[in-house]
Amino acid sequence: MEVLFLIACAAFISVQLFIPPFIGIADNGDFLKITGRLSLAPEHQIPNFTYVVPNYERAHKYRWKPEFLSSELLAAGTASELEKIVGPPHEFDIRYLGAVHSCVFLTAFYLLLILLRRGVSWVRFGLVLLALWIFTDVFYVSYYNTFYSDTMAVLALLLMIVLALHIAATSEPKWQVCCAFLVAALLYVTSKAQHALMGVVPAAFIVWALWGCKTKYRVAGAAFGVVLIAASLVELRTTPEWMKGMSLFDVVFNKITRQSPEPAQDLRSLALPDSYSRYVGQHAYLDYSPAQNMTWSRDFYRQVGYARVLQFYLRRPDRTLGMMHKDLRNRAFQMRPIGNFCIGDGHPPGSKTDHFASWSNFRSWLLRVWPEHVFFWYVTFTAGAIVVLVTSVSPFRRKAAVVALGVSLLGVCEFGVATLADAAETNRHLFLFHVLTDISIYFALAAILGGCDALADRFTGQ
Repeated sequence: MEVLFLIACAAFISVQLFIPPFIGIADNGDFLKITGRLSLAPEHQIPNFTYVVPNYERAHKYRWKPEFLSSELLAAGTASELEKIVGPPHEFDIRYLGAVHSCVFLTAFYLLLILLRRGVSWVRFGLVLLALWIFTDVFYVSYYNTFYSDTMAVLALLLMIVLALHIAATSEPKWQVCCAFLVAALLYVTSKAQHALMGVVPAAFIVWALWGCKTKYRVAGAAFGVVLIAASLVELRTTPEWMKGMSLFDVVFNKITRQSPEPAQDLRSLALPDSYSRYVGQHAYLDYSPAQNMTWSRDFYRQVGYARVLQFYLRRPDRTLGMMHKDLRNRAFQMRPIGNFCIGDGHPPGSKTDHFASWSNFRSWLLRVWPEHVFFWYVTFTAGAIVVLVTSVSPFRRKAAVVALGVSLLGVCEFGVATLADAAETNRHLFLFHVLTDISIYFALAAILGGCDALADRFTGQ
């Protein structure tokens, strides 16, 4: 039966990614951060956000080495080397990268099937169908044919959570599972700086999960936690100051002061001169923006810094919550803001596919008609996990509740970072928040179907 589930999963993905006319997501300008290291350039130079470019040229003249790190380079580099072996040496087809990303997802899906192996048959069948419906939606799969850093972030996140449940399912976890969890967590926190801020959550989990085991596991758990925190700090430190300055420019001038009744006063509270009022309403990617100058952007970051912005948010909680609510109301429902179709397939620029989109369409509709449901959902989900943690006598249920609490915390943090630490493409930066919300929904529906109870009883012998 597991083989059939895997075949079905692979088929749903393959129809979207590999069979013409296949889909992906158009470049917003970020692809160069990955393609530059691989000496790749798109075959057609087209405006950002319009079409997927399926074919790339390979030449040393396209070589560009950005200053920051991203685990997405591992997937892209693997796909590039694979293409060199079996395809034209001076070309690159984006579907090779889609195949590498798909293999990572299929690994996570297979690990989920193993986790559900001992469950009641009808519950197991229902949970597998639910996973297929949610996680093979175009909202997820379209990212596989892209060079976006968020692709590795979401794949690593799914792996990390499934492996966390495997750790929770046994009283003494296997070394292989613990090491695999560490690798998945490292891929997640090193995908981009936005997600590096979340490194403390998987670090805390692995330390906590192994603390009640034998001494060697405790030592390993502590070491894993230190490695994750160190990797997060390295990812943050290696992000260039000019890039941080561009994000900070958007926060200050396209969010805080743009939405302010007294922008000049807000600038002074951020230790900026009144002369900077001329930048209010601008974003860093305008041709005439001063942030386009790397030196100016770096100096701006050093002048302001995120610590001062954080102080601003803490001193004005009403303004902060207002900005977050505005993004929830106006941006969150735009779950798929960029076009899916390849150039030459006959679709208007920026068009999005409706195939395999029922789940994301439903979530987008609900966010449009009642965005505040997200707040009530996270409160309810968190409260339910706490109740299970406090009242359950099953070790598996309690550990699974801790994993659920981690999912909730990550979701809240991803939303906060996406809305308060940047102001450009907030709708796209909410991608991981939507993923974590989907995962929390899957947790809750699994509990409703009786999956948690059935698995707990099987694993603990109760």
